[in-house]
Amino acid sequence: MNIFLRPGEIFVSKNPVMVTTILGSCVSVTMFANRLRMGGICHARLPHGRGANPLDYVDTAIVCTARILDRMGVKRDETKVKLFGGAEVLNQVCGSGKSVGRRNIETALEMIEGLGLHLSGRAVGGSLGRKLCFQTSTGWVSWTYAGSDFESERNTTAPEADVILAKPSSVISGTSLPKSCACPDGHRAGPSGGGTSSIGKRGIT
Repeated sequence: MNIFLRPGEIFVSKNPVMVTTILGSCVSVTMFANRLRMGGICHARLPHGRGANPLDYVDTAIVCTARILDRMGVKRDETKVKLFGGAEVLNQVCGSGKSVGRRNIETALEMIEGLGLHLSGRAVGGSLGRKLCFQTSTGWVSWTYAGSDFESERNTTAPEADVILAKPSSVISGTSLPKSCACPDGHRAGPSGGGTSSIGKRGIT
């Protein structure tokens, strides 16, 4: 199966799903637990905020992804975490005077450390966007700059299991995720029509 992850979405699965996304100043964080052969990825636009979709923001997107994995039996000290994106492709700065890409990177690093996760790799910054591919059941990650050679790293293969995603509203309370956050059959966590936060059907091929 293959899906394209849009900004403001997360995806967590034991299935051998190839997730592809495109990053400019946005960042993606991948998480993978080899013991359970389970992986997750988020794609966030801005460091912090209180918009309609909390998964647009780096801090809440990372927290939500980690909490889903917690619920599914993943231990944080066994989670392999990688950070990608944060390029300076926009002439846009945050209140600190730093670029959006730079603040996204800094916020991601702060959240990863604060959650007790260990960063095992990164490909961040620069002035070019990245295309990222992530295999949820093996932790395999590949990425390329615009106009560059393909770079990759690979782990091992893994068996199929269920696809699980989270409801965006679940990160607002800052407490445990409700049962409604576990949704089978590949649902989207992110905005739906009208700019509201909800779970909507996601196409999986």
